[in-house]
Amino acid sequence: MNKVMKENEAPEKIYINSNLENRTWLIGKGDTSFIEYTNTDSCIEKAAEWLRKNADNYTWYDETEGESGMIDSFVDDFRDYMKGE
Repeated sequence: MNKVMKENEAPEKIYINSNLENRTWLIGKGDTSFIEYTNTDSCIEKAAEWLRKNADNYTWYDETEGESGMIDSFVDDFRDYMKGE
């Protein structure tokens, strides 16, 4: 399940076993005893990429009122993307 990392390359996510006696970590998801930690830089880049590609699909504009906004599914779809779903 572990992958070999290139020098100076951090994975997007790591999983650390919560068992204090057997502290292990994985790059791939482990069982329920593993806690997921996310690389902050990767997370921010993933969010920015999705927003650049999709933000226009979630906006509305009312010409008669001069109002605009985001449709309700924007946050839910964004959350699903960030979770990898």
